[in-house]
Amino acid sequence: MDLEAQLARLAAVLEQARLLDPRGPANEIFGLAKAYGKDARHFLDQKRREDAIEAFGISWAYLDALLHMGLLEVPEEFLDWFTVD
Repeated sequence: MDLEAQLARLAAVLEQARLLDPRGPANEIFGLAKAYGKDARHFLDQKRREDAIEAFGISWAYLDALLHMGLLEVPEEFLDWFTVD
């Protein structure tokens, strides 16, 4: 796995994603996705690859769940990266 490339992709998604109701309960989950994404970068910079992979996976899972619930919008070119149809 090219973790550097995956983290760049995650950063692009986090930067361009938009909550459909930023004042709703999904805001906390989106905040967690951002925090885990930041942690993943930090861990990789600290040469803690396993921790970086774990944090990346958690962040990505939160984003995917928000998409499935219809609470998050990402640019169409990113949709193929997720499990939504």
